[in-house]
Amino acid sequence: MLGQNLLATLWNAVIRLAAQCHLRSVRGDDFADRNELCQVKIISKESPKYNKAALEAEIAVLKSIDHANCMRLYGVYDEPHRTRSQQCILALCDGHSHANRSRTHSMVLELMGGCNLHERVMNQGRLLSENIGCKIATDIMQALRYLHSMQIVHRDIKPANLMFASEDPKSSRYNTVVVCDLGLAKQLRDGQRLQSFTGTPGYMAPEILRRDYGREVDIWAVGVTFYTLMCGNAPFRVSRDTPAEQHLALLQQPVELHGRVWEHVSEHCRDFIGSCLAIEAHIRLSAAAGVCVSLSLSLS
Repeated sequence: MLGQNLLATLWNAVIRLAAQCHLRSVRGDDFADRNELCQVKIISKESPKYNKAALEAEIAVLKSIDHANCMRLYGVYDEPHRTRSQQCILALCDGHSHANRSRTHSMVLELMGGCNLHERVMNQGRLLSENIGCKIATDIMQALRYLHSMQIVHRDIKPANLMFASEDPKSSRYNTVVVCDLGLAKQLRDGQRLQSFTGTPGYMAPEILRRDYGREVDIWAVGVTFYTLMCGNAPFRVSRDTPAEQHLALLQQPVELHGRVWEHVSEHCRDFIGSCLAIEAHIRLSAAAGVCVSLSLSLS
């Protein structure tokens, strides 16, 4: 078992992906007739947190994407409407009794070999170098450039939702980051603005509190993440209990990018963070521009 909460249980399993798998990877590999280490997310329909409409929306987004820096979905099985082969696959990891299986959804997802960004920093016991931090920012921005080009806003970019592809320091993918957990993602219609108050408080952009926002909120969250990576402190100290007026007032104050904790960070890197944390959404970096800036910083 990989993990468990009130809604779902995560298991890992080696699965032979069928030729009719809906995905063909942009990495150039074909998943047909090969074994793949996956994670299986088993979602209880009886959980008080179960929301059928929200789950269907998440699945629709996952089915529509295929990018090297976004977690891939291989299949979804709604009990009891699954084939015999699907039953055999999930029997390898499903801890539920036969009676319970008729009350679950099962999602087969790409399994990341590494930990999340927060865990990587904590395990190392020190800040990441600026070069590595910029490489990570480039991966995140590449994922967002792709998602935003499809009118998808993630709405929950944060270290816990950024997974490393490998935990082997010798691997070429040791510092490759993949964006995961698209449970709050939303595909926008042309010109659509969002009003729902959603996300993780410390990573919410000001316009979320104003209930009028679009894709730019993801760039703000990248700025918060990168700020924390470079100096070790969060730019905003807020929680779900912080009154909305106080929360918004904190976000509208310019972030501090000077002082002793920033002496080791280049001016160009600090400018990048400031561009992501622009209070007015329309002057923030786009994901496409963010790729160019962060890539140039990682190579400097």
